[in-house]
Amino acid sequence: MPQAICHHCNSTFSWHWEEAFAKWGFLAGQGQLKTDTVQEALTDADYEVEVRALGECNTVICSIKKDGKELIPQGIKIGYVHPRLFLPCSIIELLDRKFPSKTPYDGL
Repeated sequence: MPQAICHHCNSTFSWHWEEAFAKWGFLAGQGQLKTDTVQEALTDADYEVEVRALGECNTVICSIKKDGKELIPQGIKIGYVHPRLFLPCSIIELLDRKFPSKTPYDGL
């Protein structure tokens, strides 16, 4: 499971890449956000990624494009549907490799 150091208290915390797609991810935006880290991993793999605010504190990935084609299906209520249910297998596999976890994310 990915880990990071808190900027406020210097303690280690664990997170899941799926939180970058969840309204309640990263403690509903009250924790340290890692959405930009997931966005960077996708951008490094030649995806075009857009992020937007969802609520007052949190940001989520709302668009992923490859060669100009949107890969998040139209009609998905971003932030409320588990990303493993709508993301293409290639993106899930990429993010699982980049940010491995031994426990599933059940925050949605």
